[in-house]
Amino acid sequence: MAGGIGTRLEVVMGLSTTPRPLFSQKWVDGLAPVPESAMAGRIRIYDPSTSEATYNPVTNTYESNPVVVYEGKARLQPLRTAGFINNNANDSINQALEVQIPIGTTKSSDFRPKLRLKILESPLNPSLLGFMGALREVLDSSNPFERTLVFDVNVESTDG
Repeated sequence: MAGGIGTRLEVVMGLSTTPRPLFSQKWVDGLAPVPESAMAGRIRIYDPSTSEATYNPVTNTYESNPVVVYEGKARLQPLRTAGFINNNANDSINQALEVQIPIGTTKSSDFRPKLRLKILESPLNPSLLGFMGALREVLDSSNPFERTLVFDVNVESTDG
């Protein structure tokens, strides 16, 4: 038998059992537009620790310029009904929000807890606009199409 491990071609019931990746790049590229077509929202994920807010007396607002980790399309899915969180320090109403973003569009794959979320557009759920979200966890394993993140959204605090 010529060749080494992994070079042997076996045929079982007409199917090749040669090991190869389940998802080829051609397959991923061909199907990539499908999940993106369901991403009706637009978001910004940023690092609040990279900028300090300064007060603008003309507009009577605080302005900052933090490092943006991602800005673009997203699918926004509340995971449960907002609920009261009693933590004896800052009791508030929070909601878990699942966010999917296209995997090939991120500048960085280094998503870490405490990054912030600002929802820029949410045509299917406009009640999400203006709330502040904090990244809780990254749920991805090897999804070839989208990156899945879970944010805690405090529905009593706004981003701005």
